[in-house]
Amino acid sequence: MTQQAPARRKRRFFADMSVSGKIGLGFAIVLILHLSVVALGHYGVQKADRDRLSQSALLDQVGAFYEIDGLVGELQRNVQLFASTGYQGPRERVERLHQQLSDRLETAILKIRDGNVSGIDSGQLRSMQKSLEAQEKIFRAVAIDRAKRRKLIDKEFVRSAADFDEAITALSQTDARNLEDVYTAEAAFRTAQISALRFVQNPDSALVRTVKGLVSETRDCLRRFALQAGLEVAPAIESAEAFEDAFIQMVQATRGYLHLVNVVLTGESVEFLHLAKEARNKCTLGADRITSQMRRDNLRFARMNTCFSVLTIALGLLAAWMIGRSVAPPLNAITSTIDGLARGEPCGTIPGVNRRDELGKLAHAAEVFRGKAAETERLLVEVTRMKDLERQLSQAKKLESIGQLATGVAHEINTPLQSIASNLNFLDRCGDVINELLGDEELEGDKAIDGLCDRAKTIFSDYRNVRSLRQATDAIHESEVCSERIIEIVRAMRLMSHPENRETSEIDLADVVQRVITVSCNHWKYVAAVALEVPEGPVPYVGVASEISQIVINTVVNAADAIEEHRGADGRLGRIAVRLLTEGDAIFLEVEDDGPGIPEAILDRVFDPFFTTKDVGKGSGQGLAIIHNIVVKQMGGEIEILPVTPNGTLVRVMLPNAKTERPSHSLAAMG
Repeated sequence: MTQQAPARRKRRFFADMSVSGKIGLGFAIVLILHLSVVALGHYGVQKADRDRLSQSALLDQVGAFYEIDGLVGELQRNVQLFASTGYQGPRERVERLHQQLSDRLETAILKIRDGNVSGIDSGQLRSMQKSLEAQEKIFRAVAIDRAKRRKLIDKEFVRSAADFDEAITALSQTDARNLEDVYTAEAAFRTAQISALRFVQNPDSALVRTVKGLVSETRDCLRRFALQAGLEVAPAIESAEAFEDAFIQMVQATRGYLHLVNVVLTGESVEFLHLAKEARNKCTLGADRITSQMRRDNLRFARMNTCFSVLTIALGLLAAWMIGRSVAPPLNAITSTIDGLARGEPCGTIPGVNRRDELGKLAHAAEVFRGKAAETERLLVEVTRMKDLERQLSQAKKLESIGQLATGVAHEINTPLQSIASNLNFLDRCGDVINELLGDEELEGDKAIDGLCDRAKTIFSDYRNVRSLRQATDAIHESEVCSERIIEIVRAMRLMSHPENRETSEIDLADVVQRVITVSCNHWKYVAAVALEVPEGPVPYVGVASEISQIVINTVVNAADAIEEHRGADGRLGRIAVRLLTEGDAIFLEVEDDGPGIPEAILDRVFDPFFTTKDVGKGSGQGLAIIHNIVVKQMGGEIEILPVTPNGTLVRVMLPNAKTERPSHSLAAMG
């Protein structure tokens, strides 16, 4: 019992855990394992990058040491060439190669110090630097000996030879009888010079002995000549001995730099190459070790990644199974119930209401949703009814506008109709006069003419009959003008007779605006004068003519009402300007009045439905709201109301997508 109690507590703890807790626990375990895989992979990638960098640095250093070997070989060749020829070109190349080798070694030391290259002892590279410095010193000594030898050959040899020639010439010009020893001495000296020059080209010890023997033979010949002739031969002997001394010094210098080149410098080069080879081998071994370590690390990381991935998948499947077992069935039942409620199907008990986790809360919410569904349905019915009332009110406002216009139109038509009726009565009286003149008798010839003349004298003796006949033409013309006025008003009314028709077509905005102004003249002609500014020619626009008419009527009527309510006692007419402007692909309709304007405090509310500043019974507050709905929502245009200085209001409507541009404007005054 004691051991089973903790197990029961664990099971009860898991059963009482919330759904989010269970899901969170499962995802936390999977996430930890996944993060472990990611961390392991990230560590492996970083380590592999470090190993690759180290391997690349070692391999680069191996290549650098191979390059150093090549530079050392080229250095030895140029040193030998300089020692043999003494040319300046090999010497400059030797100095340049020394500098390149020094730079390579310094770069390698810096890499070791910065930790970019491992496995090489910096002391070994320091030894190579010292060896290279020793080689530079040896080469400088070789250059000094080589310059000394050149100086001896170019100066001492030439001077001693000149002195000897001068002494021999002097001896040859004496009165001595036997000059054979002099000639023999000169020949020996010449042979010694040739042997010395041969030694310069090919340093050989046999040539040294030959030169010494020839110089000794020269001295002996000169001394015998001095004993026989009794002449002074010391200058010649001194010149020969000076040549011998210069030759011996040249031999010593030659042997000295050849020893430095062939023995000392070669030994330093061999030691330098040995150190470079050891460093190169160490770099190669280090690169091989890193390669082997990278292979082992890749294999180890692959195994660990596989183990963690398998474990993650297994725990993920286990968590999904546990969540599906404890969460999915009740969640599906609750979802089906809520879906049925959404479709309006009747539902009894909501499953899972007694649960203590999130599913229980969801079931309780579904229970509340079921209670609210009926109330929501009732609200939807009420909202639909309110929308219908709003549409009916909007339509009533449109019909009210048309009704007001119809009253004005009836007045406008009545005046020309009365004029036409009066003219017809007048023309009827004129017809009676004419009938009286023609008479009822059917006569022919002279009798008919005589009877007509008699009746004409009788009728035209009354001047009123003459005046009536003369005014008949004016009456007919006046009737034609009145008829055209009636026809124009009827055509304008036909444009507005179907406000519910929303079929789009290409219309002429200028013509529509002019017709609307004509129809609504009875509403404004007693309070203001309307100035109409439209482009010359038609203004094509694809839209609904009745909507444009509604916009113009409401704005013009509002302007007229504002002027009428605040007109002074003097009865002065106000001013309304209606403009139709084109700018690019847009058309602007502007209606400006000089009324009192709109207070800034209520400027933001003028487009609200049912908002009006007029007295009760004089305005419904729907005019500007209808215009805003037509322009912004139906046409996709813009409307703004701006104050005019010093007083007045400007209503500016932007209609998009005009067909063409009409930049020129003309002014036509009406009223």
